[in-house]
Parts: sequence; C-alpha cells; structure tokens
Amino acid sequence: MKRGTAWIATGLAAGLAMGCAETPTALDQDQELPEVAFSHRGRGGSSIDQSQPLADAGATFTIAVGGNSNQLVAQLFTSGVTGKMRELEVPVACADGMLVAEIRDVVAGLPGTMVIRSETFDPSDLTTFIPGVATFSVLPFRPSPDLVAGTQYAMVFDNPTGSCGMLPGPLGDPYAGGDGYAFDDVNGQWVPIELGTGRFDIPFYTYMR
Repeated sequence: MKRGTAWIATGLAAGLAMGCAETPTALDQDQELPEVAFSHRGRGGSSIDQSQPLADAGATFTIAVGGNSNQLVAQLFTSGVTGKMRELEVPVACADGMLVAEIRDVVAGLPGTMVIRSETFDPSDLTTFIPGVATFSVLPFRPSPDLVAGTQYAMVFDNPTGSCGMLPGPLGDPYAGGDGYAFDDVNGQWVPIELGTGRFDIPFYTYMR
C-alpha cells in the first residue's frame, strides 16, 4: 500500500478535512482508568536528556502512525550527552498491529535510511489514551544504541500492519534541537509535520545512561 498524503488522523473528536480515519485507543466513559505507566524519571539508572514535554491532550485529532495512510512519523533530536539511549517516552497508543520505533541517522536535515536501533511493541505494551490527559508510553531499547553528544538523530515510528495515534505537540516550535516530519510516499519525501497544523514537534523524552 502507498503512504498517502493525508497524514493527520482524526481520533479524539471531529476530524480534520485533511485527516484520515484512524482512531486511537481511548477509554469509554464507564471504563476503569488503567495504571499510568510513565514516570518521566527513566529506569536502570537513566536520566532525561532531550525532551519536548508538552502534549496537547485536548486536541481534536491525533497524528496517524501506520493505518490507512501507512504513515511514518519522525522527530529529529540532538543528543546532549555521549552514552546509551535506554528509552523513549512518547504519547502514542495503538488499536492493533505492532508499533515499530527506530533510531536513525539524519542526512541533510531529514531522517536518513540507516537504522541504528529498532524495537517493536505490542499495543498492550503501550499506555492507553485517557481523554484530556497527556499519557506517555515508555519504549525501552535493548540493547541500547550508542549516541554521541552534539549529533542529530531521528526517532521514527511506523505500524506496517495496524493503526496508532500520537498526541500532537503545542502550537509553535518549542524544541530547538530538531523538528517533526511525516513521510509522504506520493511525493517521495519527508514533509514537515507543521504543515496545516502549526505544530513543529511531537511530544517526547529521551533517556540516556
């Protein structure tokens, strides 16, 4: 299937004109709230390095990962220290399939094709969206990739066999170390995620040791 140009998914409320039909995992009003899995503290002696912590939990859309558009979503970041990246935290939930999270190189300011490390996560590994709450999922990398201080990398997310949704960041460009992108296979290029949204970055935390 082709990766379409419609790269913002509806999910939390009414859809956007340029959206597609993916719906993130969300609780019904009578469901019990799950245990929140994220800590923003890291595990195994790791600590926060880079972050864009602001997630718009009240947004009326989510960013599609996989789904009908087979979309890849990426965020560039600049490592602040040299060491091992133990985990990521991002506000993503999946209805089905498997979430693939990769750390890649960056070429000419865009996500490259060299995969430094890849991990796959079942939807049950992720934190269910809670309406109105910025819920982050913890994505550990084992073995942990080695990153170099001052070097820019790309975190890339895909779901080749199912559908995920990711909460957007706030309006503007709060993270100075890189921007977010989505892959548009029709045009054969990565496109800035801010097109049509005014939001340059996805929410994320990186943990280093």
